[in-house]
Amino acid sequence: MELKSTVELKDSGGDHAGAAVPDRLRRFLESLGQWRERGIVFVPIRHHSPGCSQALTALLEELAPARILIEGPREYTALLTALGSDQCVPPLSVLSTSDSGAAFYPLAPFSPEWVALRWGIKHGAVVDFIDQSYADQPDTDDFEVHTLQREAHLARSEALAALARRLGCRDHDEVWEHLFEVRGTRGTTQWREFFDEVAAWSGIARCEYGRRELDADGTHSREAVMLAVLEQHLRDRESRNESGPVVVVTGGFHTLGLVDALDGRSEGSWVREFPVKGLDSQREAYLVRYDYTRLDGLRGYGAGMPAPGLWNRSWQARTSGKTAQEFVLGVILDVVGRAREDDELIPTATVQAAVEQTLMLADLRDRAWPGRTDILDAMLSCLVRDEFGFTGPLAAALTDTFGGNELGQIPDNVASPPLVTEARAKAQGLRFSVDTSQPKQVSLDTARKPGHVRRREFLALMRFIGSGFATQISGADVVRGRDLGLLFEEWEYAWTPMVESRLIDLSATGPTLDTTVAATLARRLAELGVDPQQQAQGAHPVQSPQPGNSRSAPRPTAGGSTLPHAQAAKTPQPAQIAGLICEIAAFGGHSYLDRVLERLAHVMSEEPHVSELVTTLHTLADLVENQGRLDLSNHVDQVQAIIVQGFETLRYQLPTAVRVEGEDREQLVTTLMSIRDLLHRGATPDDATENLRVTLGRLREDTCTPQRIVGALVGLAYVDGDLSHTEAIARVAIAFSPVADPESLTEFLLGLMRVAPDMVLHSPELLEAVDGQLARFDDQAFRAVLPDLRQAFGSLKPFETHTLADNVARLHNAQVSQIDVRLNAAPQDIAYGAAIEKLLASSLERDGLGEWVR
Repeated sequence: MELKSTVELKDSGGDHAGAAVPDRLRRFLESLGQWRERGIVFVPIRHHSPGCSQALTALLEELAPARILIEGPREYTALLTALGSDQCVPPLSVLSTSDSGAAFYPLAPFSPEWVALRWGIKHGAVVDFIDQSYADQPDTDDFEVHTLQREAHLARSEALAALARRLGCRDHDEVWEHLFEVRGTRGTTQWREFFDEVAAWSGIARCEYGRRELDADGTHSREAVMLAVLEQHLRDRESRNESGPVVVVTGGFHTLGLVDALDGRSEGSWVREFPVKGLDSQREAYLVRYDYTRLDGLRGYGAGMPAPGLWNRSWQARTSGKTAQEFVLGVILDVVGRAREDDELIPTATVQAAVEQTLMLADLRDRAWPGRTDILDAMLSCLVRDEFGFTGPLAAALTDTFGGNELGQIPDNVASPPLVTEARAKAQGLRFSVDTSQPKQVSLDTARKPGHVRRREFLALMRFIGSGFATQISGADVVRGRDLGLLFEEWEYAWTPMVESRLIDLSATGPTLDTTVAATLARRLAELGVDPQQQAQGAHPVQSPQPGNSRSAPRPTAGGSTLPHAQAAKTPQPAQIAGLICEIAAFGGHSYLDRVLERLAHVMSEEPHVSELVTTLHTLADLVENQGRLDLSNHVDQVQAIIVQGFETLRYQLPTAVRVEGEDREQLVTTLMSIRDLLHRGATPDDATENLRVTLGRLREDTCTPQRIVGALVGLAYVDGDLSHTEAIARVAIAFSPVADPESLTEFLLGLMRVAPDMVLHSPELLEAVDGQLARFDDQAFRAVLPDLRQAFGSLKPFETHTLADNVARLHNAQVSQIDVRLNAAPQDIAYGAAIEKLLASSLERDGLGEWVR
């Protein structure tokens, strides 16, 4: 391959391809050879490139360098002993942390950095990481998952895009594959020519960037550290009279900057002028397991080549002496086999055709070894039967084969905090798979099997500390109080590099799971406005509320939802504390329950909002009713005592709470319905339930209680059997007396219909009373209450509405059909309406909202 054909400059419209090589780039390529002759061998690479690794292996075997310097944060040098262990099996990653975040430095078997450090350790060379510490680097990464091997400069290069167009490639990844990854063995073992062309390829991208851009993104500050460490090694080499070469392995984009600085070029001053610090960094770094899915540059993780799982297979095939046909056949058979497992029908003849076409495409494209695009294009042609491309089982199989979720291995208790080791060991002990990052689902029969309870407790604990390891996806949910009648809990979990990263971050709060849980609990209590160290002042779980204890500052009611991580509140909310107690019970944190239950008792005794109290009591009732699957140990009596206290607090608060106005009345009716459900739960002692029923009865007869609330209380008492049919009709007759004003009547009806619509539907006496009272209204009064009447009857189901209409018709000796309202529209009105509808539909189509009218 001619160097000139590799060094194509960008063209704006395809007319300038083949322009002259820039002077800076030409000087750089000449200088590489001169430095090589002096024993300083620059190795420009692309991260995770098998082609670079093959050429680098040939270089190392030929030169046997005395020193190998690798792009990577300075603190990684301390991990070389662990990285050299036979127990280290890639894919793995070094993890760097800082006050603002964390970042991965992945290593695959075919990563040039891995090849370099393992060769150096094996042959006794000095190996050193020379890049700026991660904590000193500016955080310019926009990805959720940070990586220290991003190649965004190459992806944005207009020159490489122009080269792609000239070579008929789709993007810079295919250009790289075409030029470097699919060479024959001879092409990669000729390492001088290979790395000169890599330098040219990356150099044309580097020449597009000016000083301001590379200052801003931290490139120059990083290269200043690399340069300082390199020159330190050169001085040390000279003082020791070493004859062995120094090999410098960096991303190709950085090689030009380093050589310019060593040569004293004007562009090199951009690097030298940056202040250098942290050459002997003592910052922590850790080893974590990694997988090819997160190594995949096409999935948003920012570094290296796409389809690393495929390139690993290519690396293994080429280093083990397999033929191109054997490699391609193995890949396509794996894709097809996995697709067939999901009922995708792919004939064997089609598989054979895909293999043959892959080899022919590689030959047509003048490639000595089939590449990713050859295999993809052949499978697209032979296996896909429609215009939609790779979809369904075939797409999933392709993703799995070209990526991969198998995790690497690292030595136990080496470069890994105790928290990670403990969590991983417990997961393995409970039979959770931690050797792959593939998400797995597990069904746990926590209602009947204690062993499943123990497994759920670990999943819930990992969720509680925020590790990202597990989430509940369905089934009986003891934290949110959903589907508790089901036997099984459905969970999904995955041991991923992010889980290890998060556990490493959590190690700052404590070295063990127990200390991390305690720190997490303290933080959560503080977020809820509860001082973790505060003692319950004068409160006891069975203490009844006293007048004057209520807080005067108003705040929103919780509304019944308990969020896993509630935002900080100025005053504690008991429903959220109760939700926290459920989380603690879910992971079996018995030792933490006493103090949190005490704080809940204290907060409930001062809670002024009835809806908040009711939500809290329902949550506590869930705990008692599900104590078998929660294993509450000795805390059931304590929880029941708090429930009794809550009922007493409700009795105290309700007389004030019912005196609400406006929209708050509807919310209170909802709360009363929830109280009715609470009275029927088995977690409450009978005497506490009976006392609360007595209070509700008094409020029902209190003349100061708003009529909507009275109507709701009458309906609830009727449904529960506290009022007989005769007593309920008599109570309604009072509300519908001739002296009742229209507003009071409709308010009562709103409350009654909300909780007990059957009373009106199936009681002729009640329906006659309502109909008679409405008939007495004059037109003005009827129009005034019409919106409320519509609201009262609007919640009925269609068949209920028909039943009501039929009953009303019978009261007036008529048929339903006689009281139906029919509108007779003139033909011209119908045509006018249709025209307006057509115009509206056209307008929505223009605005991109056509789905609304289809």
